[in-house]
Amino acid sequence: MKPSLTILPLSNAHRDVAAALILPIQQEEFNVPITLADQPDLLDLEGAYFRPGGHFWGAFVDEELAGTIGLLAPANVHFGVIRKMFVNPSTVEGRGVSPKHCWRPWLPMPAKPAWKTYI
Repeated sequence: MKPSLTILPLSNAHRDVAAALILPIQQEEFNVPITLADQPDLLDLEGAYFRPGGHFWGAFVDEELAGTIGLLAPANVHFGVIRKMFVNPSTVEGRGVSPKHCWRPWLPMPAKPAWKTYI
């Protein structure tokens, strides 16, 4: 059976499940000595991301949070900042879903982008 992939906005009601996905990836996979207290945006998703041009989403595979992505849109500029883009490989591996598929349905790439990416 093909897994169900759903992209939904995440609110403060989802902050614990989002933090439970993000923190182990930061701390264990990337060895970053960071805590939840160091990331006020994870404690208040709505206050940090729910502004004009911004939001915070989750990718659910069979109703389990598999990934997150946040978009911040600073005031008076014509670009956005992607934050908290994480995919839990153990949630998607072997289920017919790859991390690149988690974002494809809602983040189409135009043939000629009108923005620049800064890394």
